[in-house]
Formats: sequence, C-alpha cells, structure tokens
Amino acid sequence: MAHPAYLREKARSMRTARQFTIDELAERLALSRSTVYYWVRDLPISRAGRANAGQRRGNRAMQRKYRLLREAAYKDGLQSFDRLAAEPGFRDFVCLYKRRGPSEIAIALLFATRIWRC
Repeated sequence: MAHPAYLREKARSMRTARQFTIDELAERLALSRSTVYYWVRDLPISRAGRANAGQRRGNRAMQRKYRLLREAAYKDGLQSFDRLAAEPGFRDFVCLYKRRGPSEIAIALLFATRIWRC
C-alpha cells in the first residue's frame, strides 16, 4: 500500500526535530514499524546521556556476574571432562550434537526421556 508523501516527510521531521523512536513514530502516525523504519533508517537519533551512572554501574555489575559464571562453568567443564570422556554415551552425545545441532538434540533428548519414564 502506498502512503501519501506527506506522511513520510512528517515521520522524517519528527525523527530529527523531536528525536522520536521508531515505535513512537509508528504509534503517532498509525503506521507499521517496518514502514516507519524504511522511511527513517538513515536518520539516527542521538543516544548520548541515555544511560545514567547507576545504569552503567548496574550494567558493569551484570557483565561481571555473568563473566564469573561463565568462567566457573568453563573451569567445571575442564575438571569433569576426563571423567565424562571415558563414558561412551558422552562421546556419542558430543558427536551427535556436532552433527545434528542443538535443536534436534533437544527433541531427541525429550523423546528419550519420555521413553525411559514409561
């Protein structure tokens, strides 16, 4: 559907003058987000000052938390690998995972656990 040219110009002027987001423009002009994005994608809005000091501190703390969790998981994996590698089921699982991918493995595991429960 072709929209009137004045709507495109209105969206572009609101983006530059008022720094509206794509969601705000779509809501105010009663248009789809994809249409608005297509019209204003070359007009970025400034993001300076968007996060205050508390938000930045929280972000750094969250990043640190998950970095430590990731490092602990890697360490645990290295420690338990030799024991797991000796089990044929583990080797089979790793080979199957590399061949089929995570989504197919999840389906196979779900199916296998239901069979064993019966």
